[in-house]
Order: sequence, then C-alpha cells, then structure tokens
Amino acid sequence: MNFILTGGGTGGHVYPALAIAEALKQHFKDARFLYLGVRGRAEENIVPQLGYKIKFVASEGLAGRKPGLRFLLPALKMLIGLCQALVIHLQFRPAAVIGTGGYASVPAVLAAVILRRCGLAKVRIFIHEQNYAPGRWNRLISRWADRVWISFLESERYFPLSRVEFTGYPVRRQFAPRDRLEARKELGLPAEAKVLLVFGGSQGARSINRAIVDALPALLADPLVEVFHGTGNLKAPNYSAVKDTAARVAELKLDLEQLARYHPRDFITEIQVYYAAADLLVCRAGAGTLNEICRCGKPALIIPKSSLAGEHQAVNALAMARAGVCEVILERPVADGEGGAGAFIDGAQLAARIQALLADRETLERMSRAALSVNGAADMEVFVRSVGDELQGIRLGPRRIKAAPDGWQSDEAVKLAGLSPAGVLAYVQKNVGRLDPEALEKYPSIQLLRYFADIFLTDRRWPVRNIGVKLAGLTLHRERRDLLISIAGDRVPAPLYKRLLGKDFSQVGFIRRNALFSLGQLGVWDEALSGLVFSALSEDPYYEVRVQAALLLIHFRDKCGPSAALVRALEANLAHRSLEVRWTCLEALGAVAPDAGFLERMRRFNFHPNWRIRQALLKAAVHLLERGVISAGDPGLKSLEDLIPTCTDFIPTFPLKNSLNRIHRLRGGDANPAGSTQ
Repeated sequence: MNFILTGGGTGGHVYPALAIAEALKQHFKDARFLYLGVRGRAEENIVPQLGYKIKFVASEGLAGRKPGLRFLLPALKMLIGLCQALVIHLQFRPAAVIGTGGYASVPAVLAAVILRRCGLAKVRIFIHEQNYAPGRWNRLISRWADRVWISFLESERYFPLSRVEFTGYPVRRQFAPRDRLEARKELGLPAEAKVLLVFGGSQGARSINRAIVDALPALLADPLVEVFHGTGNLKAPNYSAVKDTAARVAELKLDLEQLARYHPRDFITEIQVYYAAADLLVCRAGAGTLNEICRCGKPALIIPKSSLAGEHQAVNALAMARAGVCEVILERPVADGEGGAGAFIDGAQLAARIQALLADRETLERMSRAALSVNGAADMEVFVRSVGDELQGIRLGPRRIKAAPDGWQSDEAVKLAGLSPAGVLAYVQKNVGRLDPEALEKYPSIQLLRYFADIFLTDRRWPVRNIGVKLAGLTLHRERRDLLISIAGDRVPAPLYKRLLGKDFSQVGFIRRNALFSLGQLGVWDEALSGLVFSALSEDPYYEVRVQAALLLIHFRDKCGPSAALVRALEANLAHRSLEVRWTCLEALGAVAPDAGFLERMRRFNFHPNWRIRQALLKAAVHLLERGVISAGDPGLKSLEDLIPTCTDFIPTFPLKNSLNRIHRLRGGDANPAGSTQ
C-alpha cells in the first residue's frame, strides 16, 4: 500500500508527517512511503536522514493576494509543481495523501484532487493542522480532504465540521522520557555535567544563535557546563547560520578547555538523545517543539519567534509558562535602519536566566513534572484507525476521540493574537486602560500586550507604529521609554517626495504627539524628558506636538520643578499661530514658573477676546498656588482682579468663575467673590 507524505518548508511541517508515517508503518506491513517536498527546504535534509524516499516539486509561497509580478511568479512555480505532482501520482499510485501544511503540500494535494475528479485515481486525502489557527494553505486544501486532523478542539471552527477529527499532535515514538545517564554516556558526557541544549528549529534562528554566542563566556566560566548548539543550516544572501556563528565564536577568544565544552551542530540528528541528556533546553515555541518538550518532560527557556502570523508562538509560549512548564524570553524588535525591524535577544540577560535555572534543581524538577502533566501529544493509534476506516469506506461519524489537554491555550491570548493592531488597541482601551498600575502588573496577558507593543513599535507602516506607541503607554511598558523619547524627538527628515506631500520627519506628527502622551502615562520625569519637552516646544513644526509638550509640564507640575529655560520656551509660544498652543503654554507657565512675576507680564491677556486664553491664565495661577510657589497674599494675584470673567462657552458650570472662586478659596476668602450668575 502506497502513501504520499507532503508538507514542508520547516521542520514543524515535516516531523508530524513522518510521525504519522511511523505509526502507519507499524500497522500496514506492506506500506511504502514517498515524500513530496521542495528542494532547498527543511525536508531535503530531514526526510532522507530518517530513511524515507523523497522527490521534489516546484512550489513557493504567494506574496500577497493581488495579481502582480510578486504574485504571478510564485503562482507559475506552483503550477509547474502541480504538473510534476500529477506525473508522480500516476507513477506511484498512492492509496492516500497525507499533508501537514505549508506551500510545499499544495501541489501533491491538488494533484490528488484533480486525478480523483477525473476518475483516474481513488486516492484518499488527509490533512493535519498542528496549530490552533490554521495557515492559509491548510484552510484552502481542507475543502477537498476526506479527513482533517486537528491538534486543538477549538480549531474545528476553521474547517468543514463533517470532516474534522480531533487527534492531538503527532510526535515520533522516539520522543519519550528516557534515562539521563545513559544518554550522557552515549554522548560522552560526564554524569555531573550541567548540559544545555540550544536550538532554533531546523533552519536555525539568527537571534538565538547570536545571543547564545554572546552568552558563552559567562556560561562556560562554570567548568561543569556543556553547551550543545544547533545552529541550523540556513543559507540566505545576507546570513549563513554556520559561518556567522563560527565567526562570532572566534571573536570571543575562548580557551581550548572552554571550546571543548561548546558543541555546535548545523543539524542535530537523533535529537531525542540530546533531549534526554539535557538539564535545560533553550528553544523556539513551535507546536512540534512544545509537544516534544512535554512528551519528554524537559524544562525549557523558550524564546518564541516574533512577527509570525497570529503570533502563535508567543501565545503558545506564554500559555506553557502559565502551566509551569517553562520560562519565557520575548524577542525585542529593533529597527534595521531600512524602515523594518529585526529581532534581538540580549546575550547577558540570556546567560543570567540560564545560570539561574541551572543552579535551581528544584525549579527544573518542578518544570519537568509540569511538562509531563500537560502532554498534548497524540495517541498514534488514532491515525492508524482513522486511515484504516477511511480506506475501508467507513465515513467519519459525529465523535471526538478525547478531550483537549489542559494547560495550553488562554482564550484571551488566542483572541488577542487573532486581532488586527487596531483591534488589539481597542481591546486594551476597553479592558485594560482603566486598571491601576498594581492591577495591570497582575493582568494575565500583560506580557503578551507589551510584546505586541514591541512588534508594532518597529513596524514599517506608521499607523501601526502609532498603535504601538499608544499600547506602550496604556500597558505602562517602561522598558520602551527610551524608544518613546527617541520617537517623540525624531528630527530625521522624511524623503523629499513625502515632504512635498506634507510630511516633515520620519516619525509623523501624530506619532510624536502620541509618544509624548504615552511618556506622561509612564509617570517618570527626568532630564531626558525635560530636554525632550524643551525641544518639542522650541523646534517641532507640528502644533499638536507643542500642545502635548505643554500638557506634559502640567501633568508633571509636582515633579518637574521651576525651569527658566522652559519658561522662555513657553513664553515664545504665546505668539504661536495656533490658539490651542497659546492657551496650553500659558497654563503650563504656572507649572514651571519660579514665581508669580510672569502674571504681571501676562496682564494683557486679562482682556483677551478668546475666553480660553483668559481661562488658561487663571489655571496658571491655580498651579502656582497649589505648588506653593506663591501664597494667598502674593501681589501678583492682584493683576487678575480686573480679568473679564465672562465666556461664550455653554458649560453650565461657568468655568471662568469656578477658577476665580478656586483661587479665592486658596487665598482664604469666601467661596463666591465673582457672584452667583454669569
């Protein structure tokens, strides 16, 4: 009986297909397997090493959804792959096709659909979805599948319900708890060693590779530490995992004894042996890796890959951390200088976290027990039974094989990961924005929300960066305060064509304004923020930035103290073309002025035709009194006695008279000197 396996691009698609094949091989003794994949991807190395035959077809992920060169060329390649798959199908004559997702699986599955529709084959089609929310290709080809296997019960809503079967995640039988000392003996390691296994998937992970190299001097200073580092074999135009890692290690100038305890591997075969030998894993948060961790009961420090569709790795990692299986370090996006972002992990922080865990045997054992308790790996007999039933013509009934494992997904985290940036912001404003700082730190999804802020802050699109700026303030993300100061103070000229369209700097005015507002929410006043406010009041061409800078001074009036430089900057704005700038700066003078002398200088505003200007002057006096800069009998206050107290505003609380009454109360007089009517 012949089976075609397909799915690829990464090990996360390849290994589940091979795990299913292992189970089928035990039942169908005459089973023959052929893997269809794409040359140059993970399957090219993995499949032959595990003893399966592979053939290659052309395929490529589609860039975008609209016709164009970036869309048509991959579509043409996929069409060529479909033709290749049709020929292979006719030669191999499979009884079933088993696909595990990714663009590599599309030609093989579509070929089966076409041959079946033409009456040239009776091949059955099975699809397995590893993640909570399916990728676009599995969602597309599932409409022609006989059965769709899912790892999470909640995933059924994405597929035709009559074809969905809950199976769990397929993990190869080699992944199971085994004796640690035997594994160490097999690898030539001393029993007392502290063994660290670091890997970033079949292709490797640049951020993890570079961070662990930076951490090596600190880690290898302990003579018991052994580091196994799976660099991956990625070869891209601007990055080679093996060469880049080797060059960085050479720069460290480690001694020979330390180098003997560092074991780089471009690809780790028999990785289950390394799992068993390791005290701690440092890895990504793909569904496959997490299920292997739980199946083997291994503690882990997990670094989810950032900026994936749906951020499923971050969601998975934080869910596992809540279950006590692991600790999490989130990648920090950093600007790449070309309008985009790269991922960064601080090597010193990574070293400190690893050292703390390796020194805490009790925590490692607790994490190991937690991993075994949330094991969501499939009973592999499920796949044998499902395939056997379908091949015998037994259709899928309304049943579920078992309940979903506990401890994985948080409903809120999954919901957040499925929202657009604007949706995340709206959710935070509604559910989180009113929490006090103590309650905010205890909010279950606060790490995920700050992670989203990080992702959005370095997005190429300014509307998304703007949302990131707002999220940083709403979530009190103080670790990004320096970045917010940099954004608010941006003076990098926009390209000429954008300046002709009205843009001034690289960070648009809306973002600079909102960055100042978020800095106010963070609640920290220091010299850096003082200098930023001065710069905004003196140089920024966008009037709303100047307004927000003045509002910051009012907000921090009890912290910023008197400042002659800020007083000069504020007074210079009293002639600004924007009335809003004028009245906000006039009020802000009361927040930083060292005495009431400016009230006499501002006496001309007592008769200003715009009531908001007069109101601002009164508010400035209130701030001076509340700050204790002046007393009730200060002669400067007499300059306000001839201020016109009427206004055209329709607020029935009479704001001008209220301010006059407030000043009079602070001076110790009766509560209504301005009369009872407007």
